[in-house]
Amino acid sequence: MLTNTEIDAIRKRAEEATEGPWWASEGLYVVNNLTGDSYEWDADFVAETERESDADFIAHAREDIPKLLAEIERISSVYKRLSEYYTHANGLLEDVHELLYDSIYNDHPTFGEVSEYLNVGGDE
Repeated sequence: MLTNTEIDAIRKRAEEATEGPWWASEGLYVVNNLTGDSYEWDADFVAETERESDADFIAHAREDIPKLLAEIERISSVYKRLSEYYTHANGLLEDVHELLYDSIYNDHPTFGEVSEYLNVGGDE
């Protein structure tokens, strides 16, 4: 699992890297600021590799890493909301358990009171 410190460090490296887009060029080079046409071109070199697959990986990392960071942020937000809903639902279940227990063993609130507490068949 990634810590927030690790995620922040990854984000900082991505933000400080040369701006994209990056391309894998001639199989072994990673470039940006590509200009020209298929006969004559100019670019700034970002990296040189020994393997085409490494150049392709590095070139795509410039866009992939920020997308992955955004997805981590989205999923973390959803997880936080779900945790809050779980906590709230768990509290409701404890309240209902207490009301039902009282109803059964102490002849206290009626089923109608429990339904009203839960707003069963309510206006919402």
